[in-house]
Amino acid sequence: MADEIAIGINFAVNKGSLKFTYNNSARATLTNDPAVGGVQNISTTTESISMVDVSTAGWSVWNNLTNGSKAQLGAMSGTTFVPLVQLNYNEPCALRLATTSPHMRVTVPTNGTAAIQFQIFSE
Repeated sequence: MADEIAIGINFAVNKGSLKFTYNNSARATLTNDPAVGGVQNISTTTESISMVDVSTAGWSVWNNLTNGSKAQLGAMSGTTFVPLVQLNYNEPCALRLATTSPHMRVTVPTNGTAAIQFQIFSE
């Protein structure tokens, strides 16, 4: 089987004279069945996202469920966290991971944590 994953992007900006539109879609093959996901409470301390049975990182989806918070997704370089993506409240993000050890932290916490919904699929 092929093309088990469908990805779509509709992105539009319209503010005064600044106008931009980008629409695209793609399909991807899900070679292996393992996936991991759910909701993880992330704090201001950098935390590892558990990959459990996913040994080869593939497509993933992310959403910050906590109003008033900002969370960063990234990777570790030695002992330093390198943020690559910021998720504000209720901002969805779909991307193909290049690592099997993603990390997150909250930069603007609500009660010290943010609930992050995610699903990671094996390549």
